[in-house]
Amino acid sequence: MTTNDYRFRRLYAEHATAVHRFALRRAGPDTADDVLAETFLVAWRRIDDVLPDRERA
Repeated sequence: MTTNDYRFRRLYAEHATAVHRFALRRAGPDTADDVLAETFLVAWRRIDDVLPDRERA
């Protein structure tokens, strides 16, 4: 597993439930899963922006 894989899995584990609940309240059950998927797709693509590697700084 790469460092980015680990970082993404941690990000997802810590925030997926809250993002999904937010999407349920705002967009409803028909759209919440898509919002969750799209949110974390963007997070994966921009993982260095979402979770900067603190050791690099």
